[in-house]
Amino acid sequence: MPLNQTTTKFFEKLKKQFAASPSKPLDEMTMSEYRKTGTELFASLAIEPSDTPFEIITIPGPDNNEISARVYRENSAELKPGLIFYPGGGFVAELGTHYSPCSWIAKNAGCVVIIPSCRLAPENKYPAGFNDAYAVYQYVLDHHENLGVDKKYVAAGGDSSGGNFAAKVAIKARDENKPLAHQFLISLAVDLSRFITNIPKFSKLKELEKEDLLLQPELATWAYSKYLPNGANPKDPEISPYFHDDLSNLAPATILVGEYDGLRADADGYHEKLIAHGSKSKLHVFSGQTHSFLIARKELNEGEDPVEFIIDDIKSPRDNSRQ
Repeated sequence: MPLNQTTTKFFEKLKKQFAASPSKPLDEMTMSEYRKTGTELFASLAIEPSDTPFEIITIPGPDNNEISARVYRENSAELKPGLIFYPGGGFVAELGTHYSPCSWIAKNAGCVVIIPSCRLAPENKYPAGFNDAYAVYQYVLDHHENLGVDKKYVAAGGDSSGGNFAAKVAIKARDENKPLAHQFLISLAVDLSRFITNIPKFSKLKELEKEDLLLQPELATWAYSKYLPNGANPKDPEISPYFHDDLSNLAPATILVGEYDGLRADADGYHEKLIAHGSKSKLHVFSGQTHSFLIARKELNEGEDPVEFIIDDIKSPRDNSRQ
């Protein structure tokens, strides 16, 4: 279907704003300016969070650092399913707006949601952010009872760059024979070479992806360059899990992506590879929607809501989870 009307109108408004008050080119922006601009934009697009109680905890990091995490959970003596959700932001920013959908997931799925603030580039380039992500996963396993989490259902999820972290957590958990019940991958960034090398297989989706003003190739290329150290190979499977040579026996995946998402090919491609390697994967393409469709529901609220899909999978876990 065409780009939906709500998004079309929003993009028209965005174009007028850019024309009336052009922003600095990315290469001329300081990181503080970029983060401020992004946070202000997405704060205006996010719905209000639910009334689910939350607390902020501190988790020991892998490099003697501390990782702050927000934990949404209802007061209950019963252990609940747990979802570690890694927010997006191109590895360089944390927009804060993932708290809203995660609070509704916690409320309506009856689960505990842990949202960590992993270290950001360029201050902390790869692999610092992912090392934090995995340390949080390990912490949840080790402290699941204190967190109110049922160890038999710990899931990893993430949006955009956070989807990269979640996918890699699933791979490393398998390699270390640790339990992971599910992976929720939203608009995931699993091929950090794609905007550089222009892999022909993905070219069929370019006409759709170019409609997405919230994630253009120039932005992704800029963000990835800030994340990767000099000389890093973006096709390294430790960086881009799409290139991993063994994607078998992973936790079942739910992959959600907008039809016109700037990372549509990442989602389609990774789903195909998971299936080819024998892992369970369910891909759902949200008609007429674009990148950031998880967090921009106040403005881009036409069509299906990805939060509902996540809630359904948490409430009805599959019986082939990795325990």
